[in-house]
Amino acid sequence: MADLGTTQRRKLIVGLDCGNENEKIVYSVDGKAKTFEVQHRSVLSEVDADDDDAISCVAGSNEWKGRSWVASSGGCNELRTMNDDLGKPKLILPLLISAMWDVLKDGDQLYVVASVHNKAALGGMIGNALTGCHSFTQGKTTKEIDIVVLSVVNEGVGAILQAKVNSRSNHLLDIGCDTVIASVFDGLKAPKDCPPYLIKREGTRMLISEFAKCEAVSKAIGTGAVLTYDKSKAIIEASPVHILKGACGQVDLTVALRNEVYRWLNGRMAQVDQMMGHHLAKVDGKFATGGACRIKLVADYLTNKGYTILDDPLMANAKGLHSYGMKQYSKLNQEAA
Repeated sequence: MADLGTTQRRKLIVGLDCGNENEKIVYSVDGKAKTFEVQHRSVLSEVDADDDDAISCVAGSNEWKGRSWVASSGGCNELRTMNDDLGKPKLILPLLISAMWDVLKDGDQLYVVASVHNKAALGGMIGNALTGCHSFTQGKTTKEIDIVVLSVVNEGVGAILQAKVNSRSNHLLDIGCDTVIASVFDGLKAPKDCPPYLIKREGTRMLISEFAKCEAVSKAIGTGAVLTYDKSKAIIEASPVHILKGACGQVDLTVALRNEVYRWLNGRMAQVDQMMGHHLAKVDGKFATGGACRIKLVADYLTNKGYTILDDPLMANAKGLHSYGMKQYSKLNQEAA
């Protein structure tokens, strides 16, 4: 463990939410109240060390020592956490370093609280992947970064903390880019008979793909073509009005999108109810978070189903993880005093 008494080093307390589309990070420096947020696309490409933008790990990591990467904007050699059941442990270190590279200084100590959808299986791997003194280079710049993992918790713990709920038993629905995670929390712990329920490949990526090729969109285009993924995504994210601009003018696709949102969510909610319905019937509170909740039609649907949408749903989990990290860091300081 890093030396808490080393005053010449900056100490950054980091709440780390490693997603399939975005790396969400909230951090503060030297235990101060002011926080900073980082959102970074969580896709990498492995490259040669002499690539102009490459970050290379030269020491510390068993997985990444001797390897180099860049933040990827597309290509066949993309590395995504969703592509591998062990994707988060394998990629979490380079994703963290890429996201924070511009703010990190040589000698920084990072005290990290991270979350993962299956703590029992992956928590130890996450801790091992991050922990230690690592050295990275980019061009002529070298940064030695010491990482202490304060805790790895179940996905959603940060969001529950950020919600500041009064009830003991709560249900959290986390809808991200690739996954839908349904959890029940007894305090901050998942009951032994109700682990988080993960639905893979059916997050907002599915909604975007299905909307792109739905009949109403095809009719609006008028040529039998379908929208590209990026165009579909842009229309969906342009809340509250969803307009397709084409050669024949503008077409309002809000009703078509509402139909697709309801069809998509009805299917996911049926899966959740089938797996967890007897547990959900007993909870005191129901909350929803994740990037999908920024889409008004999604938020409206969930609100009508009795869910409370968390403020800043994309960053809520990372904010709560950072708050938890501040408490853990304070305890370490007290123990070291």
